[in-house]
Amino acid sequence: METSLKTPQAKRIVKTTEKSQAQTTKNNYNDLFFSSIIEQLESVEEKHWQHFLKENVSFMPANRLSLQSYTRLNQFILALDMLINKRSNCYYATFNQITKSKGKIKKGSKSLPIQYFSYDIRHKETEERIQLAEFKALDSTKQKEYRVKSFIKYYRVFHTDNIENINDCDFPIIADIEFIEFDEGAEKFINN
Repeated sequence: METSLKTPQAKRIVKTTEKSQAQTTKNNYNDLFFSSIIEQLESVEEKHWQHFLKENVSFMPANRLSLQSYTRLNQFILALDMLINKRSNCYYATFNQITKSKGKIKKGSKSLPIQYFSYDIRHKETEERIQLAEFKALDSTKQKEYRVKSFIKYYRVFHTDNIENINDCDFPIIADIEFIEFDEGAEKFINN
C-alpha cells in the first residue's frame, strides 16, 4: 500500500502491510511444503514400500554435491519421492547445483520443496559471525555477548534421475556401495 502522507499513523499502516505480506509468503512456503508431503503420502501403496526397501541399500536421501544426508522433514519428503517414483539412487540437488555442475534438467521434471534451518550467531559489538558448535562451547557469560537468530530458507531440489546428461556432470565420485544380502529369517520375523 503506497501513501504520500508522512504521519506516524501512515508509516504504521505501511509497516503492517509489509509484515503481513512477508508472513503470507512464509505461510505459502509452509503450505507448499506440507501439501507436497500430504500429496505424496496419499499416493503411497504397499507395493512401493516393498519394492524400495528390498531392492535398495542406501535409502537415506542425500545432496549429490555435498553427499550430506538430508534430515528431519526433508528426509521424509524425499524418501517418499524415492519410494513412489522408484528412484535409482538417493541423490538430489538444486537447480543451481545441477547447472553449475554442467547438468541439464529433463523437460517436464518436477522439483520438491525442502527446508534449510540454521542460526545466524554474531557478536553484539564486532558483528563477528561464529558457528553453532563454537557458540555452544562458550560458557554462559560469553554466550551473552552474542546475538542468536534462527532462520529458515526454502529450496527446491531435483532427483538426479531428472538430469539428462548425468554422466557429463562434475559431481564428486561416490564410493561403491557394499550390498547387503537378503536374510530370509529376518523377513519371516518381520512378517510374523
